[in-house]
Amino acid sequence: MSKPRLFIGNRRFSSWSLRAWQVLQKSGLDFEEVLVPLNDVDTRSTISAISPGGTVPALHTDDGVIWDSLAICEWAAEQVPSLWPASAPLRHRARSAA
Repeated sequence: MSKPRLFIGNRRFSSWSLRAWQVLQKSGLDFEEVLVPLNDVDTRSTISAISPGGTVPALHTDDGVIWDSLAICEWAAEQVPSLWPASAPLRHRARSAA
């Protein structure tokens, strides 16, 4: 598998990007981070070119593009099953935070 690429907005202004980034960091998976400036004139067209949903974060994998924070977290948990807590109540809380 080639290295996944995570497209994120500025962490200060895009908490959704930050959530996906934090989970991928915690997972220990090797991924490339690509910052998409959110205050450029062409931001909308840049994001539309990398994300079918027109939003960041967007994770590019060998299987396609995932453009939702929780979906990115679920993908990471499929790769590293120990990422989510074993306890159901704690797992629910972790998913809610993501």
